[in-house]
Amino acid sequence: MASGCATGPNANPRDPIEPWNRGVYQFNDAVDRAVIKPVATVYKDVLPQPVRTGVHNFFNNLQDAWSFVNNALQLKAEPAANSLVRFGVNTFLGLGG
Repeated sequence: MASGCATGPNANPRDPIEPWNRGVYQFNDAVDRAVIKPVATVYKDVLPQPVRTGVHNFFNNLQDAWSFVNNALQLKAEPAANSLVRFGVNTFLGLGG
């Protein structure tokens, strides 16, 4: 009964939300071509490699913070401590990553 409202007029019975998926894909593809790819190209062409490396390291450092939270919530003490120490050292001694 719930799947009846999710089907489109040209829906394949094996994939009832295929029309919706195709619409989402077309939207994502259009945004990628119009915005994301040009911005990424300008970013790569304008910023020198050391700056891009610093940005990459900064976001990798944030990933260590999320790893700490994930490990702490799973009660994994040693991996949580490792992530926390790595985050702290990279933040305070590595100028943010």
